[in-house]
Amino acid sequence: MAIRIEQTKFDQVPTGAYPAVIADLEMVTGQYGEQIQWQLKIEQPGTDWDGIPLSAWTSAKFSPKSKLYAWTRAAFDGKDIPTDYTWNSEHLMGKRVMVVVVEKIKPDGTEFSKVEDLRPMKPLVAAPAQQTAAAVQQPWAPPPVEPDDFPF
Repeated sequence: MAIRIEQTKFDQVPTGAYPAVIADLEMVTGQYGEQIQWQLKIEQPGTDWDGIPLSAWTSAKFSPKSKLYAWTRAAFDGKDIPTDYTWNSEHLMGKRVMVVVVEKIKPDGTEFSKVEDLRPMKPLVAAPAQQTAAAVQQPWAPPPVEPDDFPF
């Protein structure tokens, strides 16, 4: 009996910034130790890129100088993160971000798309004259936790 394995195909995404949603976050062990694997999905209806999944990795270190911190801040619309905040993947699930993609070439000549950065979503319409004091940068606060949300 023949064994058949379909060829894996990768969608090439041109260099640019795309609206995306954080679809999944997972702790993985890579060549540099523990990392967070980010699964992002481009959300740009009416384009060839809509629905394309992208993967990216950050270290599992959460400090103001880490990529994990910067990407978390982007998911929280660029708001300041309280100094006593403990990183929680559940707070990021479903958050919308702008994913910055660059086209790279491996030494063997293979082209691939790489997630270079995550940035806060930009408002669709924002006139400086319409901003109120409430629109000025406010620290982010974690979502309220209901007693039923605890796993114990």
